Amino acid sequence: MNIAGKLFFWGICLLCCGNAGAELIPSKEIVVPAGCSRVSGSEYIVRVPKRSNMPNTTAGLVFTPDMKQIAGKAVCFSADLRCKDIASDTEGDHVGGKLLVSYRDGSGMRFFATPSLTGTAAGWKNYSRRLEIPADAEDLTVTIGIQQGWGTLEVRNPSMDFVTFGLPADGAKTPIPMEAIITGGVARIDGDVLSVNIPKRIPTPNQTLGGLVVLNLENMREKIVKVSGQLRYDVDTEITSPRVAPHIGAKALATSFDRNSGNKPSWYYSDSYFGNSAGKWKDFSAFIKVYDSTSAVNLIFGIQQGWGKAEFRNLSMEVVCPVDGTPSYEIPEGFKCEYSPEVLAAAPRRGFMSPVPERITADDIREMGKWGANLIRYQMVDGIDVPEDVPQYLKWLNACLDKLDSLMPVLKENNIKVVIDMHQALGGRYKQGNRPPQTEAAEAAVKLTGKADLHRIFCEEDMRRAFIDAWKMIAGRYKDNPVIYAYDLVNEPAVTGQSPYHLLDVQYDAAKAIREIDPETPIIIEGNRCASAIYFNVRPMPLKNIFYEIHMYFPGEYCFQGVNDFPSYAKHYPDSGVAYRSNKEELRAAMTRTIEFQKKYGAKIYVGEFTVPRWVPDGGSRYLNDLISLFEEYKWDWTFHAFREWDGFSPEHVGTPLKPERGDNERKATLQKFFKRNVSAE
Repeated sequence: MNIAGKLFFWGICLLCCGNAGAELIPSKEIVVPAGCSRVSGSEYIVRVPKRSNMPNTTAGLVFTPDMKQIAGKAVCFSADLRCKDIASDTEGDHVGGKLLVSYRDGSGMRFFATPSLTGTAAGWKNYSRRLEIPADAEDLTVTIGIQQGWGTLEVRNPSMDFVTFGLPADGAKTPIPMEAIITGGVARIDGDVLSVNIPKRIPTPNQTLGGLVVLNLENMREKIVKVSGQLRYDVDTEITSPRVAPHIGAKALATSFDRNSGNKPSWYYSDSYFGNSAGKWKDFSAFIKVYDSTSAVNLIFGIQQGWGKAEFRNLSMEVVCPVDGTPSYEIPEGFKCEYSPEVLAAAPRRGFMSPVPERITADDIREMGKWGANLIRYQMVDGIDVPEDVPQYLKWLNACLDKLDSLMPVLKENNIKVVIDMHQALGGRYKQGNRPPQTEAAEAAVKLTGKADLHRIFCEEDMRRAFIDAWKMIAGRYKDNPVIYAYDLVNEPAVTGQSPYHLLDVQYDAAKAIREIDPETPIIIEGNRCASAIYFNVRPMPLKNIFYEIHMYFPGEYCFQGVNDFPSYAKHYPDSGVAYRSNKEELRAAMTRTIEFQKKYGAKIYVGEFTVPRWVPDGGSRYLNDLISLFEEYKWDWTFHAFREWDGFSPEHVGTPLKPERGDNERKATLQKFFKRNVSAE
């Protein structure tokens, strides 16, 4: 079962809803057992004779759909039903006439039924069961009959339909109809309101439960789609959780699956709401990126990792702009990246993310030199609480550079070059960690992009200008310094919706300003989605010596197991049972966009970050070996995250999450194996 199935699987039972547009199940595909009959057309009668000690089975019409057609999709099975003298000698909600769907998956047999009919009802009512069929489902059967009882069940118009919601060709704002929402379990529909009510659960797993909408992506590809509506929470008490974290609470959450990552999920969501809204409806919005390689998107309105009640209404979707936006600068047809002969002839660089400026020492540099590293990504981060205070930021920035200058002699001695990484960008993000947005500009950013954790430099002109000026200062300081390998402009930009200044335009303007001062030192550009290799979507820049950076934390369930929101760790590499953790070729496929970009434009690629925690159960060495081998195959420079920054990702440490110990290990040996190539390349 895919992760969406495990986390967001909730069926629906709708009475009197109808199923407009559903396809009738052909009579030749329905098995009619003895005692039952087809009256005419699509009308049937199920008769079960009375007997004592009725077995707990469902007797009636049987339909077995083609699993190739429905696996991994949201499907609605429905029929008009009416009952006559249905009874049983057993009590229970399960007894009576119904439509029952059953299948087998990795968890065993699963059963999903409509409410049971008993007694006699003169009028027809439509009963349907909407559910997402797991990709690994087998032996799916639809039975329309009587469970553990006797009597007569009349059946009309048995149907099957795929349940999706799509947008018109022009992407115009379109209401999400309530009948497109898969509910049941913790969610139900009351008129024009979706109500989600989750009982208290201890322990409380990190799941989002609620009403599910499966999207038809036909008119959404390569677009950013905005989801909007209103919610109120908790209507009766308050939304609660045993944990406190930004992701917990009522929200809209979309789970996207991408073919390039073996259908690994990624998430887009609105801000989370916690506590009680005092009965007031609040506007919310979330933005979903739909790429050409996106295989499915499931949208849920519900509550994550908590309990309580939330209500949603006035739900709609619309296309707002091309995916990742469109930068304003142009490139000519047939464009190829330009590099100076010195850059093209330079030896490959392999190394580490550095400790932060406050902690890095000359001994750290010497130790990296002993390992054979010849590159560090000098991450300027920590020690600045208010990055939007420009004078304070510049004072801190110059202190970081002063520290770098003090290390120049030992860097030269060990033949280690430096990527200057503005890890904490000037202006910072509107939302830093758990710090709430506090300004009108931050509130405007939330309305525009759905989230407040984007950089100010993409929204505010004075911050954008100060950012460019800061890089001009850095370029003037280091333009003729042979130790400086490249300027890394901004770490992990993330813009989900629209921003006043495109993230590539801001970097392009900074790069042009640097080129007026320093015409040669390479400049590193990072793409959206935190420089994701999987979702790499960058327009190359018509400037000389531009490198393009990716971060490769894939698969996240492996790379971050035991870290932050991944409290359990028992995931292996390779793992034949999980497609996107199976082998080296799956890692290659995850970087398809980056590889194609390199081939198309002749671009130089730099892997700024990748890692594996010290406690992975298989040691992590094979994962690192396979991943770095791919970097080497495509001749990418790389820096491992990180050296003496945190013991969790430290190649000098071993032990469980709570018991770090220094010691040699296979991860260290693997890194040193590749660092030896630095020596041979000199």
